[in-house]
Amino acid sequence: MKSNISLPKTVNVESELMHMLPRFLEARRENIHDLKVALSQSNWQKISDVGHILAGICGSFGFDELGELGREIEQLALQQNEPAIQERVQQMEQHMAEVKIIEV
Repeated sequence: MKSNISLPKTVNVESELMHMLPRFLEARRENIHDLKVALSQSNWQKISDVGHILAGICGSFGFDELGELGREIEQLALQQNEPAIQERVQQMEQHMAEVKIIEV
């Protein structure tokens, strides 16, 4: 089940949030790591929890589509759909490596 979410190449972040951005980005990398570990253990509750966190926080920093992926991951964890979750984790990882931040 492929995601219909297209992750943007650039993300606009409000200037008031720029000082918090490094920690935000590091926390998202930690989320990706946590998802990979949880997948290797079939820990569906942990996967759902991380998806919920992503869904809640990402929009605050302008990463709306990343938050949408988090919502999908949360729902897919309830279905225990490992291949679809892995695909979304890969999307997140690629996005985090390539995204350009624009201060607005």
